[in-house]
Amino acid sequence: MKHKITLNIASSQDIIKTLDYLMDNYDEIAKDSYEDSGLEFYDNSTNNVIELDASIHPEIPNYSELAFYLNVVDNEEVLEKVEKFTQMVIEKNSSKSIWMNDEVQMGLSATFALAFKDKRYISNFVDVLRTFNLNHEVYEPFFIELLVEKWGICDETLFLLATRSVSIEGQWGIDEYELPELNSEQKDKFVTYLLKDTLKAKVVFSDVLLDTIEILEIPVDANKFESLFEYDKPQFNEDNIPDLSDLQ
Repeated sequence: MKHKITLNIASSQDIIKTLDYLMDNYDEIAKDSYEDSGLEFYDNSTNNVIELDASIHPEIPNYSELAFYLNVVDNEEVLEKVEKFTQMVIEKNSSKSIWMNDEVQMGLSATFALAFKDKRYISNFVDVLRTFNLNHEVYEPFFIELLVEKWGICDETLFLLATRSVSIEGQWGIDEYELPELNSEQKDKFVTYLLKDTLKAKVVFSDVLLDTIEILEIPVDANKFESLFEYDKPQFNEDNIPDLSDLQ
């Protein structure tokens, strides 16, 4: 049986109280969440499970926790509170990531809802995914697809796609996504984000990065690119990230 939470979804006060409850009882909820198959949110004005009018993606079910967060981020008053919750997820996951059930990890729905509401939260979404076990992905690829479709190619999604090639690569790469051709400025930014992200990744495979660059038809000299890494470790730091012109 799922852990049930009841609130008036139309009440900002109830939403804030619910988010405070989730944070104040995080460890207890996390301890029991997998066995209880996650959280289920009810609207006490109707006594019905909170659901979306329609699934947001054919591969993502209309589950209650996702519907709750997609509803509450429409309220500007609670955006900061949801972000605070995701920061708690990052902190807690530094010791152990928590599964809500066998498909969803704690914090996934909240941080996706933030990024889907406002692209400035895409970096928050990436920070949370970096703490996940992405060797067992379920809905993460489709959430990324939705973000790229909604926001198009911009700085935030270039950053997301670059990290998808390194620190949040998981089981899928960016070759699974339909992307428009990048212009020269976008290609330069992508390479910069890609190299910066290698400083965040636990493991870096330069040949895989070259494959990604080839998929995006970004012109680089393979030898110059390979020379940036030794034993798959970056030979640069945050202060001297090479740019695309250095690699052609």
